[in-house]
Amino acid sequence: MKLLVPFGSLITLVRKPTFENADLTAVLIDDEATNKRVKLVGNKVILFPENNDYDSIVLNKNNPEKILRKVVHVEYNIQ
Repeated sequence: MKLLVPFGSLITLVRKPTFENADLTAVLIDDEATNKRVKLVGNKVILFPENNDYDSIVLNKNNPEKILRKVVHVEYNIQ
């Protein structure tokens, strides 16, 4: 599987007060930043990884991970 954001990529982020379905975001999970795709389902927020080796995360009061920013640009080498 080709990753949308390969390891070592440079990403540009913008601060947004809200997020929409399918936005690619930077998320803080256990003090580590990662990229996840946002899906809004009713009053739930589900974070989907671009890499199928990882599980989705449902945000709620027991699992309040923090969405930091929206990804607006990805740059990487194709070598």
